[in-house]
Amino acid sequence: MSATTERITIGVVGRSGSGKSATLNSEFQVGEIARYGGSVSCVTFTTNLYCGKRTDQISPLLAEVFFFTEADRYKMISRWIHDYDSAAAPDPTQRMMATAAQLMVCQALETIFKDHPECEDYRAVYRFLDDAKPGNNGAIGAKLVQWSNDLLARTIGAKKTITVTGVHATDLLTQLRPYDSKMREGPSLWPFVSLIRFHVDNPLTAKGIHFLDTPGHIVSDFTRQYNAARYRLRMRHLGKDRVVVVVTKTDIIGDHSMSGSLRDEALARKFKDRLTQLEAEDKSVDIDMEDALEAGIQSGDLSNYFAPRTRHTELKTMVRCATAQEKVHRIKMRGEIIFNALQPDLFGYTESPVPVCSVSDSEYAKHVDGYEATYDKEPFMSLEETDIPNLRRLIGTFV
Repeated sequence: MSATTERITIGVVGRSGSGKSATLNSEFQVGEIARYGGSVSCVTFTTNLYCGKRTDQISPLLAEVFFFTEADRYKMISRWIHDYDSAAAPDPTQRMMATAAQLMVCQALETIFKDHPECEDYRAVYRFLDDAKPGNNGAIGAKLVQWSNDLLARTIGAKKTITVTGVHATDLLTQLRPYDSKMREGPSLWPFVSLIRFHVDNPLTAKGIHFLDTPGHIVSDFTRQYNAARYRLRMRHLGKDRVVVVVTKTDIIGDHSMSGSLRDEALARKFKDRLTQLEAEDKSVDIDMEDALEAGIQSGDLSNYFAPRTRHTELKTMVRCATAQEKVHRIKMRGEIIFNALQPDLFGYTESPVPVCSVSDSEYAKHVDGYEATYDKEPFMSLEETDIPNLRRLIGTFV
């Protein structure tokens, strides 16, 4: 039971690999409790609900794992078998998609039932399904459901819910691996997990704000889509003053041109030209410094070396400042462009302007974790410029 009496659920919507988990971690500030797969990979396989602490919760972090019922698992497995059989498309243009669909089914069965010889690897699954007699899908489905019953009885017993606790996020996620990750050894249960409910102590969750995160939209993996389908229905309502667009991965924004206001574009060119000039001078001074050092070693007189070395040190600082200035401007410019582009489409649903936050999770993490005041480690953005504090304030207004 939640410690709060009123609840506001916020749907976290985004494509696979969009950086949703990184932003959630920035919001919660309890470690990487939302599995984070880096810049391109996706590791969110289950639907996760992040809530406040339970009234009886002692440990800082707690998670409850809920599983699909036997009836749900039967529907799921029947869908897999149907998709596998339907993948034998006569149209050559659909053959690649058909192969991909069959591969997804084999991956799902191998992930769960790898302890059975029929599913110990992809080839075994192919043989198992291909050898099935036509019209015998019901028997195959019943067999797989029985395997799933046996697997759950063996791993979780008669329990309908698994509860795990942890002092740190890493402790909690280690215990959750069998239920929300692909296991190298032994079966993975994540396809049969309907929901994982996390309980964390955070100013936002303490207000009754819950965050519902489903596996990212990815066409090729319908296993995750089945898991998320029932919850995504709850995310389709866009209420007035209840939508925030979060632009992620601003840290790695490229140098491609963006069409902003004339003033913004002129300022962006000015910052870029200044940065290019400083980088060119730094490269030239670096060569002069190396030449002076080599000549000084040969002559025994290093007096001509110290001036370029001092200038080189100055330029390093100037280049970093110019890089930060130019990058921060482009990030802000990008946010404004996206804001202006989205308003016409979203206004009809929300009846109010939609705020856009261009967040930098990696730069925010440097401020939270502490950093060394060196050229490489020091964040190029201030804490406020990461836009995470602003995002937190906006979400807080939903209460």
